[in-house]
Amino acid sequence: MNVSKDLEDLATYVLGLGSGHDLARAYFVGSGSEANEAALKMARQYFVEKGYMGRKHFVARRQAYHGNTLGAMTVSSNLARRVPYEDILMTDVSFVSPAYDYQYTREGETEGQFAARLVDEVEAEFKRIGPEKIVSLM
Repeated sequence: MNVSKDLEDLATYVLGLGSGHDLARAYFVGSGSEANEAALKMARQYFVEKGYMGRKHFVARRQAYHGNTLGAMTVSSNLARRVPYEDILMTDVSFVSPAYDYQYTREGETEGQFAARLVDEVEAEFKRIGPEKIVSLM
């Protein structure tokens, strides 16, 4: 068994599934928590390597769950899971409404109006923070 070769074969297969999307690399992790942690780090690293050191703020959706690692927990807003770690989580994070129309659509609001309201809220949050400071929307 050659694990390295098996992973290379798997990466080749996975990248082939995305034909037409110019996928060039695969990065395997062991869980969703690790995947979200890696996404946070890669997004930040991209801007650091571009010289945008001021981009360190993440915007996430309330009621989102991104995992159990400290980084993933930082962009999650489930209070029962966060509270014991609040004092050691990143602070450059803000939250916007969840994209869950079943629960959060206002009376008489259409799906299109709900979506437009969420887009407006994200745009307002980006403007409040300053788009030059935002790493990503999670």
